[in-house]
Amino acid sequence: MEKNQQIGLVILGVFISLILFFYVFDIADFISLSALQKHALFLAEFSRNHFFLSIFGYVTIFASIIAFSIPATGPLTLLGGFLFGVLWGSVLSTAAATAGATIAFLIFRRGLDDVVYRKHGKRVEKFKKRMETYGVFYLLMLHFSTVVPYAVINVLAAITEIPLFTVIWTTAVGFIPIAFVYTFAGSRFTTIRSIQDIFSPNVIIAFSLLIALMLVPIVLKFIQNRRSKS
Repeated sequence: MEKNQQIGLVILGVFISLILFFYVFDIADFISLSALQKHALFLAEFSRNHFFLSIFGYVTIFASIIAFSIPATGPLTLLGGFLFGVLWGSVLSTAAATAGATIAFLIFRRGLDDVVYRKHGKRVEKFKKRMETYGVFYLLMLHFSTVVPYAVINVLAAITEIPLFTVIWTTAVGFIPIAFVYTFAGSRFTTIRSIQDIFSPNVIIAFSLLIALMLVPIVLKFIQNRRSKS
């Protein structure tokens, strides 16, 4: 067995073990919206008394849930707005999401790319072709749509030739709009019943326009390619 394959198996084992740890011990339940709301006053007081420690803990936990695909991005982003305000909440959640996505990207690129490619080769080739055709606009559109999970984007990006820096800045830019919306809604953190409550018609329209804006260069490129073939 080659050295790279051995390293890949070790990384795969650690990665799977950590994911199982999160799910077996129901870590997601401790950072769900209802769980965080129960401890909202304690968290707010702790943040006031230990500001820098709370920032470190918030960013570390947030980056970890992104890196290991734990479904708690929404509640933690809301919490960031509640604890740190719109500006700092947006900055910290964006930085944490970018760090977590980068960690996941490096894990897959360094050790799991062959494993994923053997299992999802057709999807990878399809993604690679679209990236070659439309460039970073396609990657940004995936982020802005909020439909494709970070884990899927990270995996696809890791096993293609997309540079690390491109992954970092597109993740940051792609997360900023959702970070602002969620942290702004964080002022109502203790009264929000579900994540869907923060998506008013105006917010939905704004996201739709943002996605449409990202689609413009993709559509123009598509038209250009069709004309060149005809």
